[in-house]
Amino acid sequence: MKKLYMVRHGQSEANLATKWAGQMDVALTPKGEEQARTAAKKLQDSIYSDIEKIYCSSLKRAYDTAKIINQSLHLELEPCDELKEINLGVFQDQPKSILDDEKYADLKLSQKYNRNTKYPNGESIFDITQRYCTKIEEILSLHDSVLVVSHSRVARASIAYFVFNNLSQIDCIRLNNAAVSLVTFDEEMVGTLKLLNA
Repeated sequence: MKKLYMVRHGQSEANLATKWAGQMDVALTPKGEEQARTAAKKLQDSIYSDIEKIYCSSLKRAYDTAKIINQSLHLELEPCDELKEINLGVFQDQPKSILDDEKYADLKLSQKYNRNTKYPNGESIFDITQRYCTKIEEILSLHDSVLVVSHSRVARASIAYFVFNNLSQIDCIRLNNAAVSLVTFDEEMVGTLKLLNA
């Protein structure tokens, strides 16, 4: 059995400002740093002792969260571009409320029913699922148990893909900042969600 432990980054400056960050490189807030330290304490429990390596997004908020966690775990840490958050294109660094504007109603509706719909100058849910899940499969071919520190949208897409085999389920999944989740995989790489937001 393979184990994929996932942690979303701690609260970022964009989270605090209620802005879309996407692939912008924003820092953790002091609260985000504390959330990462809390996650580190959880991960020191013996039930997590099988984690072999930490992989993380190369974006600062995820990398810094992983570094704080690793101060307790003392494992090899590898940042990867493939684990970055979705590229939100023109919506990056914009207030989240911008998508409530009527002029984006068609985009919102299209994205809900067609996971190939890209953000203008950005990526689609299908794009990130392909990028992120391909990297996860590569990582799991090398290890039996890993921790991946990344972002909400890409991690939720991977759960929808690996566990539910249905990208529409992404809208039903919420990941809290610096919470621990676990997906296990059988020999055929069928995923089961064992833990969410611990």
